[in-house]
Amino acid sequence: MNKNLPHAERIIRDGLTAQGDVARLIAHALNGAGLLIDPEGSYRADVADAPVLSELEQQALAWDAACDRARDLAEDIRAKFAAELHGLQSALADSDRVRVVLAVTRPGQWSAMVRYFSITEQAEQLEYAYIGYGHRNGVAVSVVAYDAPQVDACTLAAAAMPYRFGGVIYDLALAHRDINGDTWTLHSQSDDETPLLVRNGSAEPFPLPTLVEYVGPLTQVPSATAGGAAA
Repeated sequence: MNKNLPHAERIIRDGLTAQGDVARLIAHALNGAGLLIDPEGSYRADVADAPVLSELEQQALAWDAACDRARDLAEDIRAKFAAELHGLQSALADSDRVRVVLAVTRPGQWSAMVRYFSITEQAEQLEYAYIGYGHRNGVAVSVVAYDAPQVDACTLAAAAMPYRFGGVIYDLALAHRDINGDTWTLHSQSDDETPLLVRNGSAEPFPLPTLVEYVGPLTQVPSATAGGAAA
């Protein structure tokens, strides 16, 4: 039983014998005895009693959360990129970032990582590997792609008109298909040597980087060749 009940009963009993606005007198008496809760006062008390974290404690909590996100991302990467399909060797959380290692055996593996992790063009290039830095879901990611230079060298040698953009080597002598199923062929080049492509049935050329951004990725169509020539 609430121990305040007897006290409240006495105040109410005494108030019932008073003259005037009995209800008002009883309410004020109960409030004066501390038996009524002031919602605003209670809220302020709760706020005042809440622990205040120091800047160092806040930084520690933020760091723990960042490390948790990195661990979750590493698990997602391992689940998404099966080793036998994508050459993934490892995806491990390192504090608040993730380190990915893969072995490239065919064209497209490195470019898939470039897109997935938003790797910039400033990736390091070693004799035996590419090293790229990007991010995914707000987590910094580094990617080491072993044998990627060798695979790219073979792709360049096999291309009649090679052009590199965004980690991908395009053979401009071939037609390319976008995500909508439209086929694009080389029309000409801009003053800065950016390839301009036209869609089948259209005469308006578009820069290849623009197509990659809005309707990419572009995939080669080996059986079709470009209808135009580079300027």
